[in-house]
Amino acid sequence: MLRRQILSLLIMLITISYCTGQQLGLELLGDKKEINIPFDFHQGFIVVDLKFKNAITLSFLFDTGSEHTILFKREIAELLGIPFGRRVKIQGADLTDTLYAHVLRDVNIRVKKTQAVKKDILVMDKDILHMDEITGERIDGILGSSFFRGLVVRVDYKKKKLTIINPRKLKIPNREEYSKIPLEIENYKPYIKTSISTTGGAPKELSILLDTGAALGFLLHANTDTTLLIPDKIVPGSLGKGLGGEIIGYIGKTHRLEFDQFKFDGLLTYYQNLDANILESNKIKRNGLIGNTMLSRFDMYIDMVHSCVYLKPLKNYNKKFRYDKSGLVIYAYGPKLDKYFVKAVIYDTPADKAGIKPGDIIEKVGFRRMKNYSLAKLSKKLSGDHGDKIKLTLRRGDKKFKATFYLEDKLENIQ
Repeated sequence: MLRRQILSLLIMLITISYCTGQQLGLELLGDKKEINIPFDFHQGFIVVDLKFKNAITLSFLFDTGSEHTILFKREIAELLGIPFGRRVKIQGADLTDTLYAHVLRDVNIRVKKTQAVKKDILVMDKDILHMDEITGERIDGILGSSFFRGLVVRVDYKKKKLTIINPRKLKIPNREEYSKIPLEIENYKPYIKTSISTTGGAPKELSILLDTGAALGFLLHANTDTTLLIPDKIVPGSLGKGLGGEIIGYIGKTHRLEFDQFKFDGLLTYYQNLDANILESNKIKRNGLIGNTMLSRFDMYIDMVHSCVYLKPLKNYNKKFRYDKSGLVIYAYGPKLDKYFVKAVIYDTPADKAGIKPGDIIEKVGFRRMKNYSLAKLSKKLSGDHGDKIKLTLRRGDKKFKATFYLEDKLENIQ
């Protein structure tokens, strides 16, 4: 299933700055030197619980690719009686659509196990992102990186916990286990310098965002540098949902990516050209991003106070990355988000050749009904090996039909 969503691409440009005079993150700790915050990991996204106004618990995505904290669902703010402040414009990465949001001032928020704090956040006028459908779980908003400003954040993917740490109390990780890599911080977003050779030529130093709001591994904006060459062998793929709809890009392999001691050869890469208007505005400082699929292969401390990141590689950190080989983009729906439909079908893929169309309802995988599947399980199955047989029972209108196809890895023999 082509669902490597890029949340930082969904809400990228906010036209005004609205957070002024807010406290640093130390107030979250109270008198503690650190606090562990449990999270769930859904479809490659880090999901934490937030309590609003001590009344309702909401699920937010932790996103270092977003500066601001954003509530997707306007009706929640209305239900809680939170007064709406200034209206601001939000623009999508492709500049094809514009949305508006309101500033909510001094909202009482408590992340699980931390102290309650008052923060300014944004609430969207209309939720067209529908991250619930994309993840199969209820998602109410984005927890931006500035929420934890003034703190060190450890992301332990293996134990599924964020640890927020007073930087003055930080015990520096063991240098024999962790690599210390400099960061460039801009608008509370962390960037690292990398060495990249896309097609085997001379390497190029590029600025790459460490993005916990992206569920893919590695993405390049090839048109941000004239020396970046897209490989000859690429296949179309869905990069996620933007304000203007489904973002279509390409998938191929980068010859080599290096940062510090870490090397990735023949790296599965998503390619997306940015709109010329965005490039001309000089608002995009990065050449690409590293998302959770790659970051989850490390134990990571993000120290924006001292502009560095500590990375400890897990076993086989640079093993082959898997990707969807069916051509299906599948979303969840229904009150419990336990039913699934085909949102899009990529042209000339196995699913397309099998006659599957957008809007088809998936009722069975093989002999198993969909109540036995989650989006994560379905994604794993559709990211299987070349030649794996997939049998689906689908419904189109009042008619049921069966579709059989074989997964196709068009990048299998590329290094």
